[in-house]
Amino acid sequence: EIRSESNVRFPFKLGSGMVYTTGHRWLVALDAERAFWAQTEKGRHDTISLSGGLLYRTGNQDLLVESKRIELMAGIHHRSLYFQTVSGLQISEIGGSLGLAVPLGRGSSKFRYVVELGKRGDVIRSGISEGFILQTLSFSGWVR
Repeated sequence: EIRSESNVRFPFKLGSGMVYTTGHRWLVALDAERAFWAQTEKGRHDTISLSGGLLYRTGNQDLLVESKRIELMAGIHHRSLYFQTVSGLQISEIGGSLGLAVPLGRGSSKFRYVVELGKRGDVIRSGISEGFILQTLSFSGWVR
C-alpha cells in the first residue's frame, strides 16, 4: 500500500481597510495586510501588502438602480512575496490596474474587465525579475 500525505499550513493574517466617498460618484479605498508565512514553513518570509484604489460611477444616484451605471476603476499595489529564494532575499512586486464595469440587462448584474500591469523582483537585488500582465473578466449580480 502506497500512501502520500501532505500537510498544508496557512498563515495568520491581519488586515485593515477604509473607504472614503464624496457621494455616489467617487470612492477612494486603502487596504493593508500582514501575513505571517514564516510560521508555516522554514525559509518562508512574512508578507506585507498595501493597496489603494479609486472608483468613479456614472448614472443614477439611487444605488438600487444599477441598469445604467458604469464604473471606472484604477488602483495601485505593493506587496512582498513569501517564498524562499536562492539569494535568501525577499521579492516584492508593484503594479497598477485599470478596470471597467458595465451593467447587463435591466437588473443589477455587471460585466467587469480589469487589466493589471506590474513588475516582480529586481535583478540586481534578488537575481530575478519579471513583468506581468493580468486580465480579469467577471460577472456579478443577483440571480433572478
